[in-house]
Amino acid sequence: MGVSGHDRAGPQGSEGDTAHPKPAEALRVVAVCRERLVESLAPACRLLPVELDAGRGELREAAPNLVILDESALRDAGDAALVQFVARAREAGARACAWTAGDPDGPWPSASLRNYIDGVFVADPAQTMRDANGAFPLPDAAAQAALEAARRPEPNVPVGLVVEPRVPWEKQLTPRLAVLLEAAFDHRFEAFVVEPRAPGIPAEIDAVATPGSERDCAAFIARCAVVIAGSPAWASRLHTPPVAFDAVAIGTPVIVPPGLGISLTLPHMTGTAADADAARQLIETAMRTGEAVPGRREAGMASVRNEHTYRHRLATIGSALGVAVAPVA
Repeated sequence: MGVSGHDRAGPQGSEGDTAHPKPAEALRVVAVCRERLVESLAPACRLLPVELDAGRGELREAAPNLVILDESALRDAGDAALVQFVARAREAGARACAWTAGDPDGPWPSASLRNYIDGVFVADPAQTMRDANGAFPLPDAAAQAALEAARRPEPNVPVGLVVEPRVPWEKQLTPRLAVLLEAAFDHRFEAFVVEPRAPGIPAEIDAVATPGSERDCAAFIARCAVVIAGSPAWASRLHTPPVAFDAVAIGTPVIVPPGLGISLTLPHMTGTAADADAARQLIETAMRTGEAVPGRREAGMASVRNEHTYRHRLATIGSALGVAVAPVA
């Protein structure tokens, strides 16, 4: 878990700024989040070097507009520490929220913390759940810096499979994914295993698998003519994984089982196949249309840049919590 930090300026209270919308880049944010999310937020706002034990004077000087607590904070920081920190931040004029993938088995704000935060943001464009404190839908997005620089080389992996981290393989291998794999095994096939490694990966997939981080996964996707991504996370209404945005920005076509989450978030980037014959046709079409990759990449990059950046996320959060944020250009 990382606590954000990179600049400090004089006070400018949040509550009095509603008449003067500010760009997302000007939002003053304290992010008590995992390190990768902190790094992703850094280009999109002004992250403040504030720790959980910051006192009232330090918070008044930092003058945050927003405090964001992600799942790592809810899981690891301790409820009493979070409640006390958010209470002090609110005295300094900040609005506060929790940011979660929406997993019902994952960490959620405690009842005591909900008395202090202003909202719970769920990474799901179709999410309609609301609790007494207010839960707002929020689309997921990939970090932009790597995507802006992405240059898709000539594919040298005909068909790739992305294996989700941590989730046991027996849970990932849904009947719908089995249909896609049946079609994929007709071609030269490789897999990418996102670490921490999922337990129980079968030998026939492990033999052609490359392990690595989510960032390494983007490079793997760029080498593929087509990617099979059938794990529950891709089909879920609750979460669209960052590698989905990597794929659309890089220009690699993705084939997924029929599912609400990914099709609602990125409706024009995926193909869905209900049976093995349909999956084979989609794979073969994707492999034949390599010349369309530059156009796909341009359209995909435009989609990510225009709809799914962290600036869009922060504008959604700020507006929902009553902080006036200018529309993202």
